[in-house]
Amino acid sequence: MSRVSAEKKEVEDYLAHHKLEACINEVINRCMHEKPSDPYKYLSLALSEFSTSTKGITHLHAREIVGPHGVPTLEVEVGTEDGSSRAEAPVHDPRSPANDAQDEDEEKAETKEEDIPPAKVLLELVDGDASRHDGLGKLKAAAHVIETIQARLIELSPVNQSDIDDILKELSPDVGANTTLCVSMAVCRAGARIKNVPLFKHIAELAEREEMCLPVPMFSCLRGNLLAFDRISMLPTQAGTFREAVEIGSKMHASLGKVLRDHVGEGVSIGTSSDGAYVLPGVSDPEQAMMLVLSAAEGAGVRDRVQFGIDVAADAFFENENYNLGFKNPAADPKSDTKCNEEFLGYLREFREKFPSIATLEDPFAAEDIGMLHAITDELSDQMQIALNRLPSGDSSRIAYAAEHKAGSAVVLQLSQFETISDIIKCCADARERQLGILLASGAHESATENFIVHLATGLASGQVKTGSAEHSAAKCNEGSRIEDLMGAEAFYAGSRFRAPF
Repeated sequence: MSRVSAEKKEVEDYLAHHKLEACINEVINRCMHEKPSDPYKYLSLALSEFSTSTKGITHLHAREIVGPHGVPTLEVEVGTEDGSSRAEAPVHDPRSPANDAQDEDEEKAETKEEDIPPAKVLLELVDGDASRHDGLGKLKAAAHVIETIQARLIELSPVNQSDIDDILKELSPDVGANTTLCVSMAVCRAGARIKNVPLFKHIAELAEREEMCLPVPMFSCLRGNLLAFDRISMLPTQAGTFREAVEIGSKMHASLGKVLRDHVGEGVSIGTSSDGAYVLPGVSDPEQAMMLVLSAAEGAGVRDRVQFGIDVAADAFFENENYNLGFKNPAADPKSDTKCNEEFLGYLREFREKFPSIATLEDPFAAEDIGMLHAITDELSDQMQIALNRLPSGDSSRIAYAAEHKAGSAVVLQLSQFETISDIIKCCADARERQLGILLASGAHESATENFIVHLATGLASGQVKTGSAEHSAAKCNEGSRIEDLMGAEAFYAGSRFRAPF
């Protein structure tokens, strides 16, 4: 072989080994598509994504931190050579009455003849030491990150989310789904950092989506210690931008506080729930609660710019094939407050007729009452969203079951229902494939500091996201405003199209 031929082969081998031609063509095509103002800087950053010298994970660290209402949770840091990325696990509190109801649902599902796929069971790792945080500490979870997970992820690229998530799912039964999810979230942030793109865009790329939009924030407004329905929320669907939606939410929260204080009078305190919603004592009638919320919207001057959501959470008061609206109220009349499923459908129908600004109804019937979930979807889904949480439970097989029975027009997907970000992305794709809307949430107890869910909702174009109250959700609202600025002229707020933005 001549010297020239040998040199040519050496060059060809070098190009082939590093896949230079394919990489350069890819970034040039991306540059032409994006048309950045500084193409040289863009090409430099884009080519750095293919570097193997700086993109590997160098270390993991974790600690127990305090979440809403003093409930401990886990925080994870993923380090690379160019910095660290942090995430906070969604807070789950098994002391919550809602979780008691979910346990009862699972027991009933075992004896029910309906062929509902079994709900997936995820381990949430807690310390179990009753002397600390009622046994809910996360020191064991933090130790697993450092002692078990770290060794498996060192030198792996955070850009390869699915590969890392496969490892995390393998470890989940031993280290806890709360642990793997938190690591997965931090890895996702690290991947965006290495690619030098915003987190929401990185998520969109992981999901192979081009369309992105800012979600309508669903602000928690009102709950009641005697109220059968779990909560009333507000959606600024007529806002023009996300920032405007936040302003509406703040006005509404302040106005509702004044309305409620006037209603209860002096000497009666009004508390707040874990997501920042006002907790109104003494009111057991959902219509009265709704009227108070409407009065607050009028007082804030936003009545024509908002719609409302009702989380019925019917599983909590489904007893002996009936729905007991007085289950929280010791003074309730069992005869008048207990309704068979057909009567309860009529009640919900009349409730919507009285309050046509209700845009979404969550879990209007128990998860096992599949026939009635189909009936209300068939009758009312053209007027409002019928969102299901308990039936799908973040499980693709249960989403398919609901779709096959035409039960619900949307699914509620909570971060806390998943082991990894890849699982959430897949579940969203499965729901969208079945023409179902997607309402994203963090979990039963919204964090006041973690804003990952806003990037997730934007990148996956869910169109809607639960945020907690306007006062409680400052981190999420502020991050949404930053995202809107980053998107610039391409920023699109879902608004009235929250059920199907695209």
